[in-house]
Amino acid sequence: SSGINAEYGCLSVAINSHNKSLLVVMTSNQYMELKSYLFKKFDKENNYQIVARDIRERFSYTVVLALVCVRNMSQLDWDTSHIWDVLPDVMLIACSEVIIDWVKHAFVTKFNGIPVESYQHYRYQLYDDLLNPKLYSQTFSNRMDMMARKILFIPLPLVCLTITVIIEVLPEDLDLSPLDYLRYGTTTFAVLFILKVINMGLILHYAE
Repeated sequence: SSGINAEYGCLSVAINSHNKSLLVVMTSNQYMELKSYLFKKFDKENNYQIVARDIRERFSYTVVLALVCVRNMSQLDWDTSHIWDVLPDVMLIACSEVIIDWVKHAFVTKFNGIPVESYQHYRYQLYDDLLNPKLYSQTFSNRMDMMARKILFIPLPLVCLTITVIIEVLPEDLDLSPLDYLRYGTTTFAVLFILKVINMGLILHYAE
């Protein structure tokens, strides 16, 4: 959780600062990640762990960058014109992450003789695990929870950060009764549950 909070704080400062040195440092730090993977021995299983790590990183970056934009918008009274001021920095961070990952996997596959078709195999392997009923018959976990465990993704820190940011961006003069909080909380839970069901249905349909 502290790592996600530190990442959120650094990205927020880097995007909002007039001096872009921290943004340059964070972007160049991704090149250090590239250097740590070059000319090292990897097999298909190790490469799968790298892919899983990249999946976790990209999802975390997406959520954290979205929270930074929401926090910025709330500080400027939700002025939509401000989004064009932070969009170049957000795109720089996102594009650099994608480019570094692409170059990293190009080197890993080239110098270790791993066929490119392995990535398609990883995808089909995740689909098979998602559709395999034997993995869920002996456990109380649902499909998404098991898939998150398979790629070693822990959503709790991101959930805590999201709730914290949402509470911070709420208006300070918001005068609601306990019944109103219960009503809005129930509505939010219902909407999130419906979105989860729809998302699950789309993923299962695509996997089949």
